[in-house]
Amino acid sequence: MVACINRINSLCSQFLWNGSIEGHHTARVSWETVTLTKEQGGLGVKDLHSWNLACILKLIWMLFFRPNSVWVCWFKEVILRGDISNYWTVNKSSTHSWLVNKMIKARELIYPLLKRRIGNGETTRFWFDNWMPLGSLYSFLNASSSRLGIPRLATVASICNAGQWCLRPARSENQLALQVHLTTVVLSEEEDYYEWEIDGMLRHRYNTGEIYSYLKGHQQLVPWAKIVWFSYGIPRHSFLTWWSSWTDVLQETD
Repeated sequence: MVACINRINSLCSQFLWNGSIEGHHTARVSWETVTLTKEQGGLGVKDLHSWNLACILKLIWMLFFRPNSVWVCWFKEVILRGDISNYWTVNKSSTHSWLVNKMIKARELIYPLLKRRIGNGETTRFWFDNWMPLGSLYSFLNASSSRLGIPRLATVASICNAGQWCLRPARSENQLALQVHLTTVVLSEEEDYYEWEIDGMLRHRYNTGEIYSYLKGHQQLVPWAKIVWFSYGIPRHSFLTWWSSWTDVLQETD
């Protein structure tokens, strides 16, 4: 798939600069710049790598927020063996499809966006769910070396007895930070649940365009965008002005 997207990008670049997909060409401006928004100094052409990934993340989002989908039910039973929390621990496999393995590989990207809210703690994985501001406790506490006597698939509720957290005395700064935060966590009778949060803002639906921008990351805006792109502007002239603007920028940096 990566090779296919790279080929498509190459053909698009050839057509942009040559008006044809035949022969060779020399890109006047990098394709990474072309795929920026006009406000960021690009042409607003979609980056297919990021767009494809945003579409894959939507499928993962569906696993957590569309439980009644037939496809989600199949994925949960066959790939995750009946428990959605197994998404954080399931391994890639040659018996899985390309898409399933891509969804598993994308865990680190979607992890910060899937916030686990604690109720009774009975379905939240202590080590793997994103239920604390400290991030993944498996990484934060280096559980690959020592799990502090806590089972790998332990739930939050399983290490809390009558309101007391069953943890060994802290022997590192990170363990101390965990125990300090746990003093603020109180289990209730409500069920645990997930929330979708992007840049600190809760979202109640998936927006592919928003996730595409999130994946592209913050980019500095260029001061000349409104001069190049304006209402009633002639596209050909605007394009040449855009190209000239980047030529000047590149010459200044040389």
